[in-house]
Amino acid sequence: MHRNEFSGFIDDFQSKPCAWSLFLIPRQVGVVATLTDVPNMRLFVSFLAAVVAALVGLRCAPGLAQECRRLPPVMEEAGSSVVAPAEWLQPTVHDVTGGADFATQADAGVAEIGERLIDKATDPFSRMMGFMVRDEIGVPLDTEDGELNQLDFRAQVPFDAFGKFNAARVEVQYNINSSDGDGLYDVMLFDMVVTKTSWGKWGIGPSISMVPNSSSNGSTFQAGPAAGVISITEHWTIGLLTQNYLSSQYCQTDIEPLLTYKFNETTWLSLGDIKFEYDWTNGHWIQVPLGIELARIVDIAGQKIDFFVNPQYNLRNSDGNQEWQFYFGFTLLLPEDKR
Repeated sequence: MHRNEFSGFIDDFQSKPCAWSLFLIPRQVGVVATLTDVPNMRLFVSFLAAVVAALVGLRCAPGLAQECRRLPPVMEEAGSSVVAPAEWLQPTVHDVTGGADFATQADAGVAEIGERLIDKATDPFSRMMGFMVRDEIGVPLDTEDGELNQLDFRAQVPFDAFGKFNAARVEVQYNINSSDGDGLYDVMLFDMVVTKTSWGKWGIGPSISMVPNSSSNGSTFQAGPAAGVISITEHWTIGLLTQNYLSSQYCQTDIEPLLTYKFNETTWLSLGDIKFEYDWTNGHWIQVPLGIELARIVDIAGQKIDFFVNPQYNLRNSDGNQEWQFYFGFTLLLPEDKR
């Protein structure tokens, strides 16, 4: 779907009464976006807000997890009431790393009771909602290609459907300066049904990629399976995500390793958002990056925000690739008790 066709589709859809409520907020955001000189910014902001609004609307609101403290049991002894020992009154602490207590709650869904904020911030399968804004600056291998400047917007939206916990993620990319042309670029999403195990969590579901602008591979819509595994301990978060994008013209696999070391409750070091990309159609690697990310959670007026910086170096030396990429941005963290 070309840019003009995509814009026409949005306008036609917004004209229908049933779609007006969904696109009401995006329309207002779009009016503000027209104040900028960036091409197609109104379309981009409208589409981003519409996707987020649709996902948030799918939430089933199963109820916020609350800390429950047991009432002191009372023993009858010789006609008098005796309060049970103090150790009986301690609140239950749930092991978020998949220990025995975590495993006994298999029928309770995937609620992460007692998990720290930093654990949720580094867990793609957490019940915490997050909204990321990130700027990407790329230095190409060939100076004739020009530098890349791209804005990435990502929403992590957890929800329950058909009695199962789902971890959905939507990422929208907007090219400010690129050899592929300026404007709305890749729109990627996945939705994984998450299952707990004794060692952590795993998920499986669909992944979709849409490219409103014409791309080099000629495919504007691709879909395929996505899967992931993750394990969390006090200091480590270890896992792997993979997404596959398939079409009649092009097939690609993205592999995202997850490795995070948490120094304390607010600061961590990780590999960053690196993705190994393999082109099955032409039989070669597209991206083989190495990266490191430093992140810290801060509190601004009661809002938890994760600020990060992530330089990456691409080992794949081919035309059109970025040799160095620098990512920096922030993520708004919205735990269950804050929404």
